[in-house]
Amino acid sequence: MIEMPTETKIQRTAVLTFENGVRQVVTLEGTRRYRATHPHPLEILKQKNIRKYREFIKRRSERMRELRRIETLREKYGLERKTRFRCKTISPNGSAQKHLMIKLHNYFADADHVTWVCYDSQTRRSPRMEVTAMRHGLRLVEGDE
Repeated sequence: MIEMPTETKIQRTAVLTFENGVRQVVTLEGTRRYRATHPHPLEILKQKNIRKYREFIKRRSERMRELRRIETLREKYGLERKTRFRCKTISPNGSAQKHLMIKLHNYFADADHVTWVCYDSQTRRSPRMEVTAMRHGLRLVEGDE
């Protein structure tokens, strides 16, 4: 009788680096077991005092909203970023519209401006696509030949 090899789970590993410089290799299975026995501090707060938990969540969302607003203004006025937060300057639908215009009608993108779509004499211009692009926040600019 031929013995079939048993199927083993490939244990994925992650390397964690702590603030004090200590590096530790952990498996995802070990992390799952740890989280099952050690609840997150927010979960503990939620169980102990729901009012304080809701206040904490509200303050955290207000901080993020303010950070998002400030970083967006910094990007708008050309100032350097002070945090790791990256602002989305173009929506996913706008990005899809831009790439569709480039692929189908020979428009081209400007390297310096994310929201600009350029055209020249070789571009097969489509009024319908241009209206849709403007609705998504894209700007049409005549490019260099």
